[in-house]
Amino acid sequence: MNVSPDQVAQYLRDHPEFFAHQGDLLTQLTVPSAHGGQVVSLGERQLQVLREKTQALESQMREMIRYAENNDAISEKVFTLAAKLNAVRNLDAVLQTTYHDLRERFTVPHVALRVWGMTLHPDLPECEAISSALEAQVIAMAGPRCGAEASAEVRAWFPGVGAQLRSFAWLPLLPVAEGDLRGVLVLASEDAQRFYPEMGTYYLGQLARQVGASIARYL
Repeated sequence: MNVSPDQVAQYLRDHPEFFAHQGDLLTQLTVPSAHGGQVVSLGERQLQVLREKTQALESQMREMIRYAENNDAISEKVFTLAAKLNAVRNLDAVLQTTYHDLRERFTVPHVALRVWGMTLHPDLPECEAISSALEAQVIAMAGPRCGAEASAEVRAWFPGVGAQLRSFAWLPLLPVAEGDLRGVLVLASEDAQRFYPEMGTYYLGQLARQVGASIARYL
């Protein structure tokens, strides 16, 4: 009677004591090595499998630590910017602090900001009128959004480089009460992978809240 490999595997699962009664068999069985054509004992093959699993777990742990360290670094930058914005005493300082930190500390190459909905400063480019379509698009956002799409109107906010930009992060400045500031902070890069659609947006949301609240104090 022929016995299939599945039947052998099932028998060993059903009878875990098998090798306890056939101890010598473990030293006699050989299996192909995972790293070449030679054969090794069953015990050696088990050690190889355990080493590979250990290496995989160590790799996952290093990746988790790297992500945690990155998140800690970003969190520290967000809190530092928040402290700076709380310390300034006028709108110009809010804008300059925001632009400087985003470019120098967050290494965002291009930053643009537009606001509306409150008493504005017509001499500031941040208060220039935008199209009703773009305004409606921003208002419809529930939170930050990343991707490659940006209209010609938005690209024009980045003179000289607008056509070369390949990724954008849209940070809507959402009102916290009736009549509050509305606006959008746009981060942009020539790198198509800098702001990709699947990236996390938690810290972008924190940035939007800090910047929006600071601007609203002076409008």
